[in-house]
Amino acid sequence: MTGLPVSPFVIRADVMQAHADAAAIRADAAAQAAASAEQTALLRREAVAAGHSEGLEAGMAQAARLASEAAAAAEAFLNERAAELQDLGFAIAHRLLASLPRDEILTRLAAEAVAEHRTDVQLTLRVCDADVAPLRAALAEADPHGRVAVMGEPSAAPGSCTLVHGRGRTRLGLLDQFRALMGAAA
Repeated sequence: MTGLPVSPFVIRADVMQAHADAAAIRADAAAQAAASAEQTALLRREAVAAGHSEGLEAGMAQAARLASEAAAAAEAFLNERAAELQDLGFAIAHRLLASLPRDEILTRLAAEAVAEHRTDVQLTLRVCDADVAPLRAALAEADPHGRVAVMGEPSAAPGSCTLVHGRGRTRLGLLDQFRALMGAAA
């Protein structure tokens, strides 16, 4: 100390300087705290944005995977239903056609098969013995040139018919036609 008398009313320069230094230190500390808070807020925003971006990417990837799985499941379901509908369609068509008279079905199938060939091609229809006369009578109008021969075949089932021509044989019976359609659709 300087040896000056101490008085509660006298403020010394060194005390004043200590107060000024303390105020400057407090101001610097407040500025650093504000800068630190600002830096912390910036880092927090960047971390939140990065987390949001990573979460969004992960969510998008998961959503894409789920959408792909759902599309595959839907396609499998539709394929199963399509096969069932095809079988159902064939069953309904067979039932409807089977309700027609057997002679009429055989005549229609044979007439359509004969009409697909040129008039100069010789054809033979092989049917069961019981179907020979009705089929000959039905085809007499459709074949005025006599190019179609209707012959009985003892091993043929009623309602079945085989068309024999220069290129081979074709089975024309209703069940044979359905089997061919189902085989082609499979």
